[in-house]
Amino acid sequence: MQNLDLVAFLVKELAAGPTRKFAQLRRYFPQARQNEWTLIPAGQRAQLVRPDPTRIGILQQGTELVVSADGSISGLLGASPGASTAVPIMLDLLKRAFPTQWHNAWKTVLSEAIPDRDRTDWDAEAVARTLADTDAPLGLDRVGG
Repeated sequence: MQNLDLVAFLVKELAAGPTRKFAQLRRYFPQARQNEWTLIPAGQRAQLVRPDPTRIGILQQGTELVVSADGSISGLLGASPGASTAVPIMLDLLKRAFPTQWHNAWKTVLSEAIPDRDRTDWDAEAVARTLADTDAPLGLDRVGG
């Protein structure tokens, strides 16, 4: 009841037919021609409803990593993480589910593998340096910058 706008949006997305879905694609790729594309259903975005002391619940988008107190079980709830969140989520999982290994060895090894793992101040210079540092090992050609 407290999230009717979001619920209505999600139901409309779920009920959208092929024509409406293709119209969404054309917002990003205006030259797309429907006869050159095949719609492949891939599921729907999951939503979390979190408890709240003053409301029925809060509808939340995004992902949340849940790890048991003893680290024996964990789960990723919500929408599937994309490339921008997958690595930070996995690092958080390792830190929370395997605290002994994390502090004894993994943190140092992963800090060497991912030097900017803890960086929070991403200015243009930091981004340029990181791109330069990763392009060569990954074999990426950044022609035109």
